[in-house]
Amino acid sequence: MMKFQKPLIFLAALLIGLGIVSGLDRVFRTGDNPGKDRTPTSAEAGSIERVFPTRSSGSMNPGDVLVELTPKYVAPGKLIVKFALNTHTVDLNRFNLKEITSLQYGSKKIKPSEANRTRGHHSFGLIVFDLEDSPDKFTITIKGIPKEKKRIFTW
Repeated sequence: MMKFQKPLIFLAALLIGLGIVSGLDRVFRTGDNPGKDRTPTSAEAGSIERVFPTRSSGSMNPGDVLVELTPKYVAPGKLIVKFALNTHTVDLNRFNLKEITSLQYGSKKIKPSEANRTRGHHSFGLIVFDLEDSPDKFTITIKGIPKEKKRIFTW
């Protein structure tokens, strides 16, 4: 039994890894036609998904952070924004996107209901906003990430 233990552990880890990658692919998939509505599958009946183009700010230069945002409407009342923060020199652990991010549409300005923590020098995740309606135009502002004091992303 001992001679099969290492291969079984490796196989189990491989299957778990494939499951995680498959799950993340579903979360981060942006579709073949960004910016266009797509027809929901039967499992998504009652939900709408609309993907917007990715917007970026900053760079990978010393002291700067490259910030990339890709918003998606998923189901009524939710705006989910995929984020990527990349840098070579800034520690991303100190930034709480839930506190430093806001969404403005019409006369409304709201904070995220959820946001993944940022870590290290390369951080990826989601920011979730609870909406009362689904605006066509909106602005996301992130404050305090170097080198810019305020980053403004408009769709």
